[in-house]
Amino acid sequence: MAASRIFWALLLIALSIMFWRIASGQADPRRLGQDREYAFEMDIEIDDSVGPFHLEIAIPNQEHGLRLQDEQIQAGDLAIQVSDAEGGRFLTVSGDRADLPAIVRYTVRISTRPLRFDLEDNLAWDQLARPGNLESTDLIQAGHPEVVTAIAGLTTEALAETSTMPTTPPGWQRLMRAAGLGPVEVVDRIYEYNLSRLRPADFSGQTDAITALRLGEASCGGKSRLMVAMLRTVGLNSRLVGGLIMGRSDRSRTSHVWVEVKLGDQWVPYDPLNDYGAELPPSFLPLYVGDLPLIVHERGLAFDYGFRAPLDRVPAVWALEGDEATLASDLPILRREQFSLILLAPFALLLVVFLRQVVGEASIGVFLPVLLGFCVTQVGWAISAGLLALTMLLGIIVRLFLARMSMLQVPRAALLITFLVLLFLMATILLESLNIHASRGLLVLPLAALAMAVERVTVVALDQGARAASWLFAQTLFLSALSALILMQPFFKVLTVTFPEILLLVLAEIIVIGQYRGLRLTERFRFRSVLREETP
Repeated sequence: MAASRIFWALLLIALSIMFWRIASGQADPRRLGQDREYAFEMDIEIDDSVGPFHLEIAIPNQEHGLRLQDEQIQAGDLAIQVSDAEGGRFLTVSGDRADLPAIVRYTVRISTRPLRFDLEDNLAWDQLARPGNLESTDLIQAGHPEVVTAIAGLTTEALAETSTMPTTPPGWQRLMRAAGLGPVEVVDRIYEYNLSRLRPADFSGQTDAITALRLGEASCGGKSRLMVAMLRTVGLNSRLVGGLIMGRSDRSRTSHVWVEVKLGDQWVPYDPLNDYGAELPPSFLPLYVGDLPLIVHERGLAFDYGFRAPLDRVPAVWALEGDEATLASDLPILRREQFSLILLAPFALLLVVFLRQVVGEASIGVFLPVLLGFCVTQVGWAISAGLLALTMLLGIIVRLFLARMSMLQVPRAALLITFLVLLFLMATILLESLNIHASRGLLVLPLAALAMAVERVTVVALDQGARAASWLFAQTLFLSALSALILMQPFFKVLTVTFPEILLLVLAEIIVIGQYRGLRLTERFRFRSVLREETP
């Protein structure tokens, strides 16, 4: 009876708070949506140098229309500096050979938007902004005779009534205007030429425009440089943009280059390798503008780098800024990676309680499956299961060895926890050497909980046999998998961010389930023959 009153009291309080926050404008049900975020992580492993060194690498910039959050840089004893320069934003790392080896790690949460441009086909040449950069470089040979010949093949109607080829950008524009070819159509023809005439090829290093034209194939750099060379030849202001393509959780070091052309008052993107004309997907991360390298370093510096940027779906309210942001979207005590464990744990615990109390599942403790579920969200299913299996196996061996020494419970538990600390340390070092940065997922597992789990499984194995202990371990893994699915489910994250008072309803549900005293579902299945006989 008391539990029923508590349930209705919690339900009334939660609904009252929810309606009050909606009425006062502190919460908006229309924002129960999801947004896309990329968990960007770049690491630079510097092994050796002939002396003092400086390394400069391009990093994301707010000016490119990105939204950056939780930006962090870890560099150990190395000196770091972030500066805005012509072309982008750069991270400079400095040090001496005595500081090596070292690892520099840059992490940030990135929100992007797809870019799509509706271009006016009737845009006139005199409506273009005053040409900016039309220069020819060693890699972008604007005005080269072979580039001019390629353009002539695309604009035969413009050259039909003239015997001389234009030699200057204004001459090309007068010719195009006379033939009725607008700048948008010319850009489309040049883009289509680089997209279809040049076969995609996986080239390393820098490929200049003329080499790409002669070979008839090129990577992103060669295609983009040839397109810029052709655009500049006809007087269209264009430039290279360099960056990365996000969305992969495995480590990569492949950068990407595409083109931007000035049409009217806007820079319009074109990717002649992946077929994006006047549009870009949200996975494209621009880092610098111009024909620049991703990393600038001195000779004699031995290093390796890579990045990963898996896609994550987060509450849309986290993308709000200023007055539109709610209290729940910017809790000062929490970081994003802590959110799932702290505020979503009650949902996973509700599932564990239901399965244990009503269904009849068993597990090693109540909170351990939730902790293992959070570990899965950080380092993946395989590593989490392997870590738990190895910990349990070696822990049981150590526990049985300590039992033979006739040690009391307190020192035995202290020794077991110390062993688990050493085991976690070795596992972290091994995973880091394999470029699997699992530290966050490992350290979140309380060692005391694992020690109690080892103790529980050992007792079950000694009393009921290895089969019963294995079955208990398997059920724990099953509940951990379900907990991980809840912790990774965007719906619960969105709901809790927008209406944190929903946790009072979870508390009420746990109280109701805790009052259940009937047969569990597994017991009903086990004793189904007896129950059928008792049914009149």
